[in-house]
Amino acid sequence: MAERTEEDRWTPTRVSAPEPLSTVSLGGYHTCGLGKSGTAYCWGWGSHGRLGDGNTEVQTLPVPVLFDGSFKALAATSSHT
Repeated sequence: MAERTEEDRWTPTRVSAPEPLSTVSLGGYHTCGLGKSGTAYCWGWGSHGRLGDGNTEVQTLPVPVLFDGSFKALAATSSHT
């Protein structure tokens, strides 16, 4: 299991997701990845609900986005995905 930390990283760092991610998109304060199953996972600052997990807390590991269906693609911007 990956270490949970809120420390800034200046080099690529392996993230432990619940499944392999086929795509990753970086936002200003968060990151999201698309799982091979079509599930989206996000982590980082959750303020204003930007992670889509129903919370506004910081998530240091990928959490599934609440959505009744599957995603085909995703794109993150500065404050939303």
